[in-house]
Amino acid sequence: MWPCGVVLLTALFWLNVCAAMEQVTLSRDGKNVHLSGKVLVEAQDGGVLLMDREGVLWTAQPDEIVKRIADDQPFAPLGSDVLKASLLQQLGGDFRFHQTAHYLIAYNTSQAYAEWCGSLYERLYRAFHNYWEKRGVTLVESEVPLIALVFDGKVSYGKYARTELGETTSSVIGYYSLRTNRVAMYDLTRTDSLRERNPRISSAAHVNRILSQPGGERTVATIIHEATHQLAYNCGMHDRSASIPLWLSEGMAIYFETPDLKSSSGWRRIGSINRVRLAGFRQYLRTRP
Repeated sequence: MWPCGVVLLTALFWLNVCAAMEQVTLSRDGKNVHLSGKVLVEAQDGGVLLMDREGVLWTAQPDEIVKRIADDQPFAPLGSDVLKASLLQQLGGDFRFHQTAHYLIAYNTSQAYAEWCGSLYERLYRAFHNYWEKRGVTLVESEVPLIALVFDGKVSYGKYARTELGETTSSVIGYYSLRTNRVAMYDLTRTDSLRERNPRISSAAHVNRILSQPGGERTVATIIHEATHQLAYNCGMHDRSASIPLWLSEGMAIYFETPDLKSSSGWRRIGSINRVRLAGFRQYLRTRP
């Protein structure tokens, strides 16, 4: 299977990472879909796996391809303004953006919560690269922007996630999508009400309120876990066009995810024991066949 759920075509050819831009027109559901990106994988029968300029993967069977034109220009992601406009069209006009050195966060929850997520992402980014580079692993910079979607609650998150997760949406509080290359989650702490009661609360105090909420620990673990998946698939460690063993993909995310609520940001250590997961594992051991 390809990561986006389409049967793998026989006789595949993995193309050069520095491939040129291509303009591809597909015929789907009676409409033409125009794509601009680079072909990652091409099958002998003409089917392709293409990554567009937002980082989204598209699979195309030979009979869907109406036109395919190679461009002389090398692949380049969308510019910031164009990308934001595209995301607003997809998500709705109530979303705002918080941009960090490596991430673009689209959110419709509080600005303080989005900023806190951004600080966690950047802390993880530095720690992740530093951890592996110290162990002799060469990492690369992502070709496309690292996008995170932060919804204000379960309802708005569910409307978005249901197209990918289906019936499991209600039991998943956040996920990384191989197809879109985005992390999606919702604000478990409901901190908007805290801001409304005290709009002058400082950022540091707001973070402390987040971490003191019942969902604080779970929130941190989810953010780091899914962001670790995203990093691994964008730094050269994992390949979205390949099948990665579950033990490796999930094991790495769990290894990095453990919250540290004593830290000012809620996370700082790699490889610590996640007490919540350990308790769940012990419970499983008592009940397994």
